[in-house]
Amino acid sequence: DLLCVSHDLSSIMNEFAELYCLKEGSVGPPSHYLGADIAKTHTATGVLCWAMGSHSDFTNAIRIVNGYIQDSGREFRKSGCPFHTVNYHPELDDSPMLEPQDIARYQE
Repeated sequence: DLLCVSHDLSSIMNEFAELYCLKEGSVGPPSHYLGADIAKTHTATGVLCWAMGSHSDFTNAIRIVNGYIQDSGREFRKSGCPFHTVNYHPELDDSPMLEPQDIARYQE
């Protein structure tokens, strides 16, 4: 991915097009970059600016986790704090290590 910000975008992108094969329709205002949603918005004072968000990435992560939960036959806990007590100490956690396929899932 390439994100180019310039007042003279066309000349810069034309130079890139001479050196590299650009996908048709890929040059234009960004909508996603490195997993983030990108859109124009206005600040509270009315200034037009670009903003980055995580809605798409977050929605996709929830979809993936729900799929893993269904595949494993487990049930999602709908409420409650994952830290059962005020004295929670993650450094003392003795949960079993993940299997290789679960490591790959965790890293997604």
